[in-house]
Amino acid sequence: MEKLKATYRQQRLDEIAKREDVVRSRIQWWQEQEKLRLAIAKKQAEEEALTRKIAEQEATRDKVREEAMKRLATTAQVAPKGKGNKKEEKTVVIAIEPMESLYTLDSIRGVGKNLTAKIKSKKDGEIITVKKDDILPSGYVVKKVEKDSITVAFGNKIDKLIFRPAKK
Repeated sequence: MEKLKATYRQQRLDEIAKREDVVRSRIQWWQEQEKLRLAIAKKQAEEEALTRKIAEQEATRDKVREEAMKRLATTAQVAPKGKGNKKEEKTVVIAIEPMESLYTLDSIRGVGKNLTAKIKSKKDGEIITVKKDDILPSGYVVKKVEKDSITVAFGNKIDKLIFRPAKK
């Protein structure tokens, strides 16, 4: 009789242990799922922040482009013609500073023909990300971005800004 009671008690203990193992495995699975859900939510938040930052940079670049176009339009205007028979045209001569005195080339990123360059203004320290056909605040137009330099033009003057690693 004692032997039967002991085996019955042992069977009950084994059954309870199995149920506890099932509960532990379910809890562990739920915890893993929660970790995965949190990781996915974090990645989505990072992607949204990156998208927002890209949109802000695009808006800033468009604003700078508009300002440069306005500046070009106002400096390239011809003065009104004089009175009488004399036709006097007053042209505005613009002193163009070389690119190396205006900007430094910090980095060039991208693959193949999809290159972008980060340049830093020497005047105010502003960092600008540019790509082909962008207009800089100084009025220069980016003509080409290469792996080690960018080529810009101001009217018919072409200039090049070469990437020089920082000296220590």
